[in-house]
This record gives sequence, C-alpha cells and structure tokens, in this order.
Amino acid sequence: MGTGENGWRFSAPRFNRTVLDKFLRPVFRQRLYTSAKALQEAVDKWLKFYNHERPHQGYRNMGKRPIDTVQGSVRAVHACL
Repeated sequence: MGTGENGWRFSAPRFNRTVLDKFLRPVFRQRLYTSAKALQEAVDKWLKFYNHERPHQGYRNMGKRPIDTVQGSVRAVHACL
C-alpha cells in the first residue's frame, strides 16, 4: 500500500470490503435493524472490537492490535519532535 493520497485509494476500498465481509453481511443474516441509530450502535461496537481488541493479521504488525500500531507511530513521531 502506498502512502499519502495514492495509499488511500487502496486502503479505503479494502477497509470497506472488510466491513462488508466481516460485519454487515454476517449481521444482516442474523438481525433486522429497525432504525439507523440501532445499526450505528452495532457498527460502533464492532469497530471498537476491530481496532482495540482483535490482533491484526498483517505480517508487519506481528499480531498487535491496530490501536497499538497507531499509538506506537504517534509516540515515534513525538520522539522526533
């Protein structure tokens, strides 16, 4: 994946597919949401799990959670300032 504007062209569609495959399709097979608010609450809960609880499967992150990777990058940037 590239960086900057070009990187987003690859990462955003990949993330959208992950949301579709790992959350939306499975949950819509199990439940009918009667309001946008209820669906948003379910999405928020899943995103918290996705970013803060599950280990990342990418080889660069070595099993760390996505939030750990982001926080490590932020610390590295602050150390350079």
